[in-house]
Amino acid sequence: INKYNLKQKLKGSYNSIAFTFKSTNPAYSYLLKDKTGLIIDAVEKRVVSNSALTGAYLFKSIDFYNSVYKKTFLLKSNDEKYMSNILSKVIKLDPSNFLECDLIDNISLGTPREFKDATKFDKTPKWFLDGRF
Repeated sequence: INKYNLKQKLKGSYNSIAFTFKSTNPAYSYLLKDKTGLIIDAVEKRVVSNSALTGAYLFKSIDFYNSVYKKTFLLKSNDEKYMSNILSKVIKLDPSNFLECDLIDNISLGTPREFKDATKFDKTPKWFLDGRF
């Protein structure tokens, strides 16, 4: 998969793409799937599958993102704002328009410790994708 393929997916029928990796660490947020594998929700910091969210997302347009953001947080202005809340809203709008892109290799750099560990062992992000498109 390459940048062109991702652009084509967004120009086609997908509103959003979320990048995931395999994990069971409760430090991450996860995609919840039904028995058939259909993505039905995004859950903050609770292991509900092995599809952990990387924190990288693509949206069809800034207007689409802004619209979902406003719908998600309009009545909850004092609550903490998590991307999983926005993804949950996108999924619930139309699960068939939400695409998971599972990374084969992922190095999490979300905390100073993870960054230090990655540089200590000379791990460099490869961002290989599995080609299920």
